[in-house]
Amino acid sequence: MAEARRRPNADELLDIRELNAGVYCFDGEWLWANIGDLPVRQARQGREYYLTDMIEMAVAQRRGVAAVLVDDADEGLGAGTRAEMVEVERAFRRRVNNHWLAHGVTLVEPDATYIGPDATIGRDTVIWPNTFLQGRTTVGEDCAIGPNAILRDTTVGDRCRLEQLFLEGDAVPDDTTARPGEWRTPLSRRWSGEV
Repeated sequence: MAEARRRPNADELLDIRELNAGVYCFDGEWLWANIGDLPVRQARQGREYYLTDMIEMAVAQRRGVAAVLVDDADEGLGAGTRAEMVEVERAFRRRVNNHWLAHGVTLVEPDATYIGPDATIGRDTVIWPNTFLQGRTTVGEDCAIGPNAILRDTTVGDRCRLEQLFLEGDAVPDDTTARPGEWRTPLSRRWSGEV
């Protein structure tokens, strides 16, 4: 890991096709014994220490040093700015959506579908755009959810049709069809089939 500017081996460094994801694992005992020897660097904002210098120290001491290549480039994404955070969130959403697509769920517009990590969806369910499945939401099989629906910590039975609504902490029985604009919370009245 090094900057290629003004180096005698700049061409060699520029041939490297790996990126530093900023994730390091050290032998803790060795790290604490050597971290006090980190050189101080002059930076734009004053003096700084670079953890990457620990790699050079380990190499100089003939410690075992290895790079780990990841199969998925998204695993190396960093989030130092809001724009980068959007990219990380997009990559996470794509991974979650691809999981459900591979398990028999149809996402009409995956880029406009938001499925939380704790949500579950049954086979042959269709999720329409601008739908958010949040918290521990469970959707049964052969349902149509959305467009424009938010389900939070809600259980939905099989063969339900829920469009343009907000549900929180609710339990929707099998074969329920909900009108657009329904708004329910745990204190709302219970479902009774067609509403």
